[in-house]
Amino acid sequence: MNLDECIAGNITWSSLPKWLRSQLQDDPKEYDHHVITYSLQNQLRYDGNLVQQVLRREKKYYERLIGYSQQHHLLYPYHLQDKIVRGLCVTSFVYYRDMLVQVVRAERSYDCLPNFTAADCLRLLGIGRNQYIEVMNTYKNFLTTAGPDDGNTLYEILYDILPQQPVDTITFEPWYIVRIGSVSLDDMEKASDGERELVDRIIDLEQYPIPDRPSGVEAKDVDPLILKRLFQRGLVYIDVPVNDTDRICVPTLEGFVMNRVNGDNRENLLYKIFVSADENTTIMELADCLQIEVALVSQAASLFCRLGFAYKLSDDLSSIKANGRANVDRAESDMNTEKNNATTHDMDSSINTSRGTKKLALIFDSTVTAYLMMGNLSAGLKPHAVTMFEVGKLCDDSLEAFLTELDNLTSIDEGEAKLYFEHATNLREALHFLRAQAALLETDFSGIDLVRGGSLLNLEPQTRVRILKKNYSLVVSISPLTYEDRQAFSAFWPAHIGPPSPEANSPWFRLFVTYLANGGSSLSNPSIHADSSVLPVMMLSRGARISRLPNCFLDCSRFLITVWGHDPVELSASALLSSVNDVLLSSPVLIQVSFLIFFAVKVHILSSILSFGFH
Repeated sequence: MNLDECIAGNITWSSLPKWLRSQLQDDPKEYDHHVITYSLQNQLRYDGNLVQQVLRREKKYYERLIGYSQQHHLLYPYHLQDKIVRGLCVTSFVYYRDMLVQVVRAERSYDCLPNFTAADCLRLLGIGRNQYIEVMNTYKNFLTTAGPDDGNTLYEILYDILPQQPVDTITFEPWYIVRIGSVSLDDMEKASDGERELVDRIIDLEQYPIPDRPSGVEAKDVDPLILKRLFQRGLVYIDVPVNDTDRICVPTLEGFVMNRVNGDNRENLLYKIFVSADENTTIMELADCLQIEVALVSQAASLFCRLGFAYKLSDDLSSIKANGRANVDRAESDMNTEKNNATTHDMDSSINTSRGTKKLALIFDSTVTAYLMMGNLSAGLKPHAVTMFEVGKLCDDSLEAFLTELDNLTSIDEGEAKLYFEHATNLREALHFLRAQAALLETDFSGIDLVRGGSLLNLEPQTRVRILKKNYSLVVSISPLTYEDRQAFSAFWPAHIGPPSPEANSPWFRLFVTYLANGGSSLSNPSIHADSSVLPVMMLSRGARISRLPNCFLDCSRFLITVWGHDPVELSASALLSSVNDVLLSSPVLIQVSFLIFFAVKVHILSSILSFGFH
């Protein structure tokens, strides 16, 4: 048990193991310092945690927590709103506005904000990258005009530049809970009759809650205009309840900001849940797979729903319709299936699915997402590529829209864009094929999830096994394996089709496969003719020289040249000799035929398929 685990377990100094005490120089104050730091980093609640025995004043602790979180650009602690909004009058809007003031004053780049923090700022304040640059330029121009700021007071102009209240575009799902915030007598005197009536109703329901319902008022029971006015003035705050039995689905991301990762514990948890969440998995099952407290997983799922990065699947179809992201017909079908098929589940194994059939996991690497984003192939592809990279997964529900974008791509024949187009085309054909297989009755998977290998690698080995065995019956890898990626694979995975090791993507493996396909004969043998069913291949060692094309290459017009440590490059026959001889001065070279004059169509198609599988 390490120090953090002791603090999380509320182990006091007197109960601390001796070896940990010695690490702290037998100083209780040093332990108190670690307790405070750990509590601030993880935004722990004061009540029920060890920090309560170190800091005697609750308000002082929450003030320090807000200051620490703003300084380190952490997400607003929504799970502590009942203490922070009511006790400190710090709403999420005030929190992010003060954070932006600090960042602008320090003249820091917008990229210093972590991804989720930047997304929440955009949602509440409407401040994205372009707006931030405008604010920064306005502030600098003001300082230039006003002269030196000896009193360090001119920064207050930022409060006039930044928004004065949350944006009007914020929406509230019908199942959100409205809670009372910090309300003074002066606020009530300025409120309208409708606003006072709603405030009184919320207070009554919080004092005398209805059994089996969260305290507060559901958003669907409130006039939306009155709710928005009270929220913008900070008189109410919003709870987004996610229970142990709820399920969430992550659609294509909208409003996500790709800045940087912070690396804090809460952010790491968010990314783990991103790639692990499944529409057939409850919050409790997800927590069991991740071996994380259910309360933490519920908080993370609640945050995703609040930010619009996920929606909650429930029996109330209206909440799904209001969200506008879900496929309503599919949701209706899912709910009818749940009601009509109340089957008993196998409780002895945590890796069995709770309902429905398992899916196929198609594992890709970050190169695919980079090509989809950098290639300028289609503006509609970017949200899907961002989702594939940041979430680490593109769910089956989002594949239809993704394939529509891929189907509408226009052919590109020149430059690097051609490479991007070819990768997108190969991915499209693979997805169409696998979806057709999923529709067959004899297939044991009913849907496809695109999963990024790097996101799987961020999970603990046993967690990877639990997630994959729970959600998937088959895993197919379409990306080459690196030595780092190999650590993610396990014999306990579901059936896996793909490169068995990093060597499968090496030039040696391509040479070996061609050798076997030719019945064990050397392909550099002049007796091999162009009408052979095997594409000719030649391996040349560093320092070798070639003065003419071997006989087996005479009927070939284009070649794929692989230099050790680099991606393959396609060359014409006229440029082959000079280019290969230049490279041979410093590296071995593998020469593969990519296009034959005879049987051109057949061979070119085969070459494309091999390229998709191994490059």
